[in-house]
Amino acid sequence: MDHLTETFLEHFNQLESALKAKLRKNNHVPYSVLVHEASLKDVFIRKHKSILNSLGDLRNVLVHGEGNDIIAIPSEAAVNTLIAIVEKYASPIPLYNMINHKVIRTQSDRSLADALILMRKHDYTKIPVYKGQTYLGLLSGNIVARWMASNIGADGEITESLKNVTLENLLTRYEKTDTVVFIPKDMEIFDFIKLSRKQKSKLSLYIMTQSGDRNEKPLGIITAYDYPRLLRELEL
Repeated sequence: MDHLTETFLEHFNQLESALKAKLRKNNHVPYSVLVHEASLKDVFIRKHKSILNSLGDLRNVLVHGEGNDIIAIPSEAAVNTLIAIVEKYASPIPLYNMINHKVIRTQSDRSLADALILMRKHDYTKIPVYKGQTYLGLLSGNIVARWMASNIGADGEITESLKNVTLENLLTRYEKTDTVVFIPKDMEIFDFIKLSRKQKSKLSLYIMTQSGDRNEKPLGIITAYDYPRLLRELEL
């Protein structure tokens, strides 16, 4: 058996095993069925379903007839494509390793003035607000604008000092329209992409905690700015 064929079949078996493991299927499920069922659940498999089916056809050509006689040799491009798929699907990079671990947050007893200074310092338009360890809400430019609109006098001056309004008061006064989704530390990249596509708001902010509980210590944050980089993981 030549090197390319041996490498192809080795990685094809790894892919098939990974599909069975993730779908919790036994050894008697055909490869084409595995790909179809996985494509219904996994965004990576769905994106590359056509390629995966072609690789399955190639495998059937390589090993054909009684005795598994080799009747063809795969191209180097086909082998490299298969290797890339196996590496990304069987051993995806942990989402935790790909995100910003520095979560800038503030406390609910701080003033709006304090929060705006913090947002300016880090060039943020949104910042999570906590009351102790309890997540209270997301301070956004939208909430700040609504507060200013309701506190501006006829002369164009703000009638209430930014130093006198606390973030807790501000968040309880206005309906929270910005979406925050909490995700667990062990979430995989393709599961995150699937989740983000389900969100109605494209402005969702994701905060990672140990188990996905909103009141746990934030371990990382994902904003719309990160989406293009994370979506590139779908590519080969």
